[in-house]
Amino acid sequence: MFRRTCHALLVCTPVVLLAGCKTAQPIQRSITVTYAVPAFHFEPETRAVQKLGGITMQLAPVTYRVEERVRETKHNLRHSHARVYDPRLKRSVETGEVITNFDSIQTPYYAVEPSHVTFHVKITNQLDHVLRLAGSVVVFNVNGQVISVPQKNYSKLANAIVPRGQELEVTIVGPDLDSLPVSGTIGISVDDVVVAVDDAGTAVKRAHFEWVLKYARPSVSKTVNAITIPMRQVGHAPAEPVQRLAIDPDNPLIQSLKGKPARQQGIDGT
Repeated sequence: MFRRTCHALLVCTPVVLLAGCKTAQPIQRSITVTYAVPAFHFEPETRAVQKLGGITMQLAPVTYRVEERVRETKHNLRHSHARVYDPRLKRSVETGEVITNFDSIQTPYYAVEPSHVTFHVKITNQLDHVLRLAGSVVVFNVNGQVISVPQKNYSKLANAIVPRGQELEVTIVGPDLDSLPVSGTIGISVDDVVVAVDDAGTAVKRAHFEWVLKYARPSVSKTVNAITIPMRQVGHAPAEPVQRLAIDPDNPLIQSLKGKPARQQGIDGT
């Protein structure tokens, strides 16, 4: 009965690509997946809140979350030409559509978000003038090695304007978590912050904020079920159109493609 159901889709629904028909029971297998949530701790000599020249900056790591997701991949693709029975010719003929059989493998996994090293920076301006952070640079280093990050990762800080007596919180983004060693130290610095200007508004003094933290990414393992589902999809062949099968518009095969009753056969034409 199932073969007839899929075949009915073949004949009556001439779309480019149909949703797959499940052709057999899913197969489950247990696999182990791992993920690592980072934990950050300030070094004893590093204060989270730092004040320099009338500017206060407070650094805080974001809260990371774990999301369960499913990755779908296709394997063992096999292609064949769809066929229907032509009562005039008394044999099966190709419909011009292609049947694709494949295994849809759905594998659960866990994603850590944000996927990059990410910190909140709270900026308080206690100067007697507007604080403009244009020209400031954020630098990340891991285990003493400077890590290059695009300027867009900290553009909200670099473009920040904080009126006097006001505060602003922005987010800065560092390297990909997966690029980090399992544990180590990470340094974050905000350089070239203007803390004093002359009467003409020219910067005469700049400050440098720096934090050093220890981090660890302990691995967590979980057992999940990966599911393999045998599937079948039907789509138009890129070659010749269906009309090549029968020029006569009254041919029962053509009538069936227009939605009129026609004899339904198995995929093999029997």
